[in-house]
Amino acid sequence: MMEHRKNPRIKASFKLLIYRKGVPVLTGRMVNVSSGGLYLRAPDNGLEINQRVEVEFQYPDAGPMERCRVPAIVVHKESSGLGLEAEDGHSRVAFSDMVSRLKKEDRLTLLPLWQFC
Repeated sequence: MMEHRKNPRIKASFKLLIYRKGVPVLTGRMVNVSSGGLYLRAPDNGLEINQRVEVEFQYPDAGPMERCRVPAIVVHKESSGLGLEAEDGHSRVAFSDMVSRLKKEDRLTLLPLWQFC
């Protein structure tokens, strides 16, 4: 089956933190990212389709204190992960910047960048 996506995906593998109403609720591992969203592998977590969340991540070439948190919407849910869509222009810019940095670094798979407490 042929996929018809607006934005090409780039493989990535590093940890994300998901917030709901400002409270961290989930850690997961990004599988891929595009300028329109991302997919993360995470255990079943109680989040539902159309729920608004915030995604916190660190850019691949950033220092340990340089994190980005942007709004997203849960658009796909499986027992093993979630598809998140950029909720606004700020999110799209952040995801696009992630894609650009990954391409620039010429690294399609990243090691974990930080550990959560």
